[in-house]
Amino acid sequence: DPRSGYKLADNWPRYPAGMQFEMGSGVAVDEQGIIYLFTRDIEHWAAHPLAMRDKMGKSSISMFSRDGDYLGKWGPSDQRGFALGAHTLYIEADGMFWTTDRDGHTVKKYHPNGELLLTLGSFAKWGDDENHFNGPTAVIVQENGNIVVADGYWNSRLMWFTQEGEFIKSVGQWGRGPGEFHTPHALAQDSKGHLLVADLCGGNFHDYMTLPGQIAEHRTRVAEGCLHRIQR
Repeated sequence: DPRSGYKLADNWPRYPAGMQFEMGSGVAVDEQGIIYLFTRDIEHWAAHPLAMRDKMGKSSISMFSRDGDYLGKWGPSDQRGFALGAHTLYIEADGMFWTTDRDGHTVKKYHPNGELLLTLGSFAKWGDDENHFNGPTAVIVQENGNIVVADGYWNSRLMWFTQEGEFIKSVGQWGRGPGEFHTPHALAQDSKGHLLVADLCGGNFHDYMTLPGQIAEHRTRVAEGCLHRIQR
């Protein structure tokens, strides 16, 4: 698109012979410029993960160079996979990895060497209290170390935790009015410390003020309903 200055890179990425590309659900880049792709297992996903609560799909995280060369798989050698329903991947500035498992209802933190450090939520057990998620979609770590999780699909709320995983607060509920969400789906933080929330089916882009801890009045309407597109 000449308006944005971006163009599609041809022959990128390049997969090894015989490698099957699964369903890509999340992507992140570390400080060295290595690109990580979080994928879902197609056969497992097609079988509807909600009906397979005791089985982990062979989700994986693949590594690529900036030029698109395949660098291998990241993380534990355990073949059970990272998630029941892989959703998003987030890498902190210090290199820590975070995964969200929509259908496993968990958010996990990993050391760069693949060691599991923290799990939020209970695997394959959903709920709407402070100890459970119901379809988490995204996670971000704020400058003060607090963890923010978008508990998006069925609870439509944001949840705050300490660095140790202790619950702090929950903000928002299902709806389309002030202080409400309809599937908060992605999180980001700008240079001013504002937490930005993409509201999937609400069609809004929220500018969430982290201080004093209330949802700001500013809501940018970008689409009607659950339209899947990127807007600039």
